[in-house]
Amino acid sequence: MKKQTPIQVVVIETANIKPRSGRSALLIKGWHEESLSLVSIWTDADKPNPFLKGKAVGDAVRVIPEMRQETDINGKKTSVTYYTPIPQLK
Repeated sequence: MKKQTPIQVVVIETANIKPRSGRSALLIKGWHEESLSLVSIWTDADKPNPFLKGKAVGDAVRVIPEMRQETDINGKKTSVTYYTPIPQLK
């Protein structure tokens, strides 16, 4: 298994949403300066990830990116990145 390097993103937006599944979700959008990219982090609004709890715009969040290749029913392959929040360094 290859080593995954944590990245730090700055929260630019937070929103409580209710997707089609009916369960409330917390969406946190962050900005990763080094790659100049947006990061979307989802968590359950009723039981949020402890490393995302109380995060507001301007706060820093450390995440580990995990790239996965997914294949749909028609055989089309797409690359998707998932972000797992981890504790901040002190």
